[in-house]
Amino acid sequence: MKKLKLLTMIAAIFLFCGVVNVNAATVDSEKADERGQFYVGSDGTNVEVTKEEDGTFSVKLTGDAIQDLIIFEGEEVVLDLNGFTLTNFTDACEAIKVRHGGKLTIMDSSEAGTGTVTQKETSVFSGITNQGTLIINSGNFTTSLSQYILRNENDLTINGGVFTNNSKDTSAVGNIVNLDSSVPEDVTPTMVINQGTFEAVSNAVKNNENSKVEIIGGTFTSENAYALDNWADATVSGGSLTSLNNSAIRYGDSGNTTSASLIITGGKITSSELAEDITIDDENAVIDLKANLEITGGTFTSDISEYLPTDKELVEDENGNLVVVEKKEETPATPVENPEENPDTSDINVVFFASLCLLGLAGLTYTLRRRKFN
Repeated sequence: MKKLKLLTMIAAIFLFCGVVNVNAATVDSEKADERGQFYVGSDGTNVEVTKEEDGTFSVKLTGDAIQDLIIFEGEEVVLDLNGFTLTNFTDACEAIKVRHGGKLTIMDSSEAGTGTVTQKETSVFSGITNQGTLIINSGNFTTSLSQYILRNENDLTINGGVFTNNSKDTSAVGNIVNLDSSVPEDVTPTMVINQGTFEAVSNAVKNNENSKVEIIGGTFTSENAYALDNWADATVSGGSLTSLNNSAIRYGDSGNTTSASLIITGGKITSSELAEDITIDDENAVIDLKANLEITGGTFTSDISEYLPTDKELVEDENGNLVVVEKKEETPATPVENPEENPDTSDINVVFFASLCLLGLAGLTYTLRRRKFN
């Protein structure tokens, strides 16, 4: 009877909160009980959990799942979407949350690449919140709500995937400092993007105050705002950043950041026809933004030559884009010097010319005299 009551209680809690706690997959039930969260591995959850020999966990979707997946401190997890969709169960909880000290790697092993993480329409938090270490290799991450589909508060690396936010007022992916005590104050949200596709009506990527983002590759498209909205430290060395109706990059200082910089060494920056490639917002700035703006490479659609160092210049390519290149050194013109005349030859020429003059004068005198006396 007691066992039946316990199972009934577990099932009730599961139905209420829908939480998948990896360590509670019958291998650490004590901690699960302490947290008040349970993993129910019965048929219908469509979540398969395996504990590996090294202590890590493999979590694989076996069908579309409605769960809140939480990775706790000390847990290391690999999540395979396996072509299915993971949606959050609880309105006030993310579909995936990595706590500080936890580590999660997300992939999609399906050939069709249809594995997806998304949100219920009644959700009030981001689709994914990372407060620990998160690595995304593949998958689709989508929302239409006014929340990030991916909110990073610690250490994030993106090696691939498609990130889409169809809302009109919120970025697809964002770095932001944690506002509560769950993450230490000295943690700087850091995002490294090696590849991936990022699409939004608003910003594709938002780098908030006191955060860092490094864009090495990928495709970033904003319909009405910025491909990169940077309010702290950003580096762009590759990728394609496009805004269809605005500047591709905004670079600003709200007055609340400890550091603000923008370094561009490569990549293709494309803005709408009437917009500058880089919009600088220094209305409330306490940092000299232009002094911390460095461009040494890349392809642009507007004239950014004022931000180039003295050894760089813009040249137009065959497509009409402006490319940053090494400035060609102008070769000084070599003065043409008249060859020195041979002194002896010069003297002979003078004598010869004088002789001709005398002979001509003598001939003229003789002719005049003949005319006078004839």
